[in-house]
Amino acid sequence: YVTRGPRQDKAPKWEAGSDAVIFVNTTSSHAAPAFQAALSNARFARMGLRKKVAVKIHPFPQTKYEQHNLEKVATFLLAIYITFSLSFIPAGIANFAVKERDSGAQQLQLLSGASHLSFWLANLLYDIALYSVPALCVPLCLKNFGFSMILAGECGQALAVVLTLFGPAVAGFSYLVSFLFKDPSKASNVILMFCMIGASVLSTILFILSIINYNPAYAYPTACETPTPDFPDGNCNFPAARQADRILGPLFRMVPTVCVYQALFSIALMANLRMLMPEGAEQALNSMLGQNGSGGAMGGLHLSTSPFAYEWAGEPIAYLAFEAVAFFILTVIVDICLHSPRFARWFDAAACSQQASKLMKFRGRSISASVEGASPPLIDATDPGVRELQFGDSSVEVERERTALVMPQDCALHVWDLVKTYRRWSQPWAAPKRAVRGVSFALHSGEVFGLLGHNGAGKTSALKCLVGELGSTSGSVHIGGGRMG
Repeated sequence: YVTRGPRQDKAPKWEAGSDAVIFVNTTSSHAAPAFQAALSNARFARMGLRKKVAVKIHPFPQTKYEQHNLEKVATFLLAIYITFSLSFIPAGIANFAVKERDSGAQQLQLLSGASHLSFWLANLLYDIALYSVPALCVPLCLKNFGFSMILAGECGQALAVVLTLFGPAVAGFSYLVSFLFKDPSKASNVILMFCMIGASVLSTILFILSIINYNPAYAYPTACETPTPDFPDGNCNFPAARQADRILGPLFRMVPTVCVYQALFSIALMANLRMLMPEGAEQALNSMLGQNGSGGAMGGLHLSTSPFAYEWAGEPIAYLAFEAVAFFILTVIVDICLHSPRFARWFDAAACSQQASKLMKFRGRSISASVEGASPPLIDATDPGVRELQFGDSSVEVERERTALVMPQDCALHVWDLVKTYRRWSQPWAAPKRAVRGVSFALHSGEVFGLLGHNGAGKTSALKCLVGELGSTSGSVHIGGGRMG
């Protein structure tokens, strides 16, 4: 800014002979010439002179000090920006996984002969192919925006390893979490927010817990609780923080974006440190402090500037490698179990309630009601006009008797006393809804058979039980002589 006023004889020396003084912020090193030119032009205009001062400013290249200050800030923000952009990938993967399951596309592929392993392996290869595009954009953006030091040497190799492992790890994570949702949009929003929170909040918590007890002069910088000859009980400044880190660390790192953020932050930090350290400084420092066996007075400096070191990007890289394999295997196992009628019956609320009722009856205990008796009847049995509809007409009874006399091995499809009851674990007090009640029929090769019933009679639920999309509450289904589940 500019201050001006009438000339005074008693004014300071730096103000003597001037009618204005320019104060310039020194951090803006190129502002002084511009303001001086503006002040000179104002003086010329006041004096009535048709003159004008033009200033051309040519900024000098940034000094190492300026570059270092900018890179220190960029190091903290770089990992956040990259991880936030990569957090949209699992949201898209989970969206299509839920859509395939909700629309029945997955079930149709399984019925056509595709195995669970081949189905998920095809999805994994396709998602990795799509992920390769944003993964390749990361190093290109780093190079174009002046962060080439992250792409050089071991830092570039570590970055390539992180981006390579993140693809299958986040794909498997999305597949596994998608089993918790039935709505594709809800699955995308929840996973997106969870990954972003994991990249910022969870990573910050782990960083604070680890940095509290971190000391490179210790024999184990990141594991202060490890006993040593000098400290048999460990040497933690805050044991509670280390205990929390040991418990929360593995849990938080189950989210791939947490590992990516920690790895990228460590790589960027090591890249800046290597750029500032003179060549051979690390070896000289280690030699002086006794790490190489010279017996320094400080007991040695246990610090590595390699990004692959376990205390830097090594630990999150190890977690990503484990998750890339473990999440995919768990996805296949969970999918096989969910499509197994017998396994699904173990976790079905109505089936478990029915088995508990039978067990209590077998032990001679009286219970208030069984699964079938706990719900109000769908048809009033006291009405004579609907007794035939409730207990079945003559053709249904004939088919049931015929089914009982036929061996399942002799039929293309044999269904006996199929029951499907819907009940929620979250609402054990609510009455269960019986969709299918004791359906029995047998089909031979070449026969044409139809299920007739009004809306809500249970035709769709029965067919879903026959193809394995739903697990039946009770009863048996044999296809080609083999029992389902």
